Amino acid sequence: MTTPPLEIPVLSGPSVTLRPHTLDDLEPIVERCVDPESVRWTTVPVDYTEEMARDYLTAIIEPSPELLSWAIEQDGAYVGTLDLRL
Repeated sequence: MTTPPLEIPVLSGPSVTLRPHTLDDLEPIVERCVDPESVRWTTVPVDYTEEMARDYLTAIIEPSPELLSWAIEQDGAYVGTLDLRL
């Protein structure tokens, strides 16, 4: 039996909003992934490209039974990603 994908809810608090990703997150994701501190502290590839970000977004925009992924938004701007792997 296959588990159906879960819907990604919007969760809001006083400081941040967690929301589903959109293609509008493409440029901020590229910026985050080429930032020297992101490269230093994560496993993002050193030569991260816009095409890689597009592939990543395409994979996470559609909910799956194994992964829920939220865009973290602060003051209306994308600031990161939160993944929940089931």
